[in-house]
Amino acid sequence: MTSSAYEFKQVSVSLDSKDKEALAKINTILDGAGVAAVLLSALHVYSWANMNTGIITVGLEDWNQVANAIAGSNTFALAAVHRIIGRQMLRHQLSGTPEQYQFWASYEAAVVTAMKRN
Repeated sequence: MTSSAYEFKQVSVSLDSKDKEALAKINTILDGAGVAAVLLSALHVYSWANMNTGIITVGLEDWNQVANAIAGSNTFALAAVHRIIGRQMLRHQLSGTPEQYQFWASYEAAVVTAMKRN
């Protein structure tokens, strides 16, 4: 982990198919925790798994909204999401782009923030 692992950062990134698969798994976990429906209606963040676009930009406010929205999730769901994010961070640290890594590091920061609020 880097020193910036728990900071939200704006990032413009192109998500690959494995990123989108990971986001779909996260959506499923959060849906099971009763959170995804609220998130999908309020945030564009969770629609990224279905996007066929090139580069997306995720701002600081987007990450704050993610942290606020998932703060009510149970600890087990957040831990499962955290594990998925960790695998993506490792994958991109080894063979991805800095932007892909930063996307997942910021997502991790949102999850850690939510865990601390529980």
